[in-house]
Amino acid sequence: FIERTCHPSTRPQHLQLDGSIRWISLEIARIKEGLMDDAAGEVEFIATYIENMDRCTLHENSRFVKLNDLWYYLDGKPTFTRKTLSRGSQCPCGSGKKFKRCCLKT
Repeated sequence: FIERTCHPSTRPQHLQLDGSIRWISLEIARIKEGLMDDAAGEVEFIATYIENMDRCTLHENSRFVKLNDLWYYLDGKPTFTRKTLSRGSQCPCGSGKKFKRCCLKT
């Protein structure tokens, strides 16, 4: 799905996904244009994931273009943050459980 929705000019030839990453949330912070009658748009999003013992965020301003009524990811400017979690800290997935009893064990 990711490869098919990338614009042909920026589409990676092969995409290797890391199976150890657990995605836990996606927040759309801002949308500029990108409506039905638009040919282009921008989306600012914040994706949160867990990698090993770290809570990580990917914050990106992405550009999209529409070709033949389908939207394609063109490019983006990502920033990453990483914070190490302790086993006893609150799980960042929002379950209310301790990290060691929730996302750490999966």
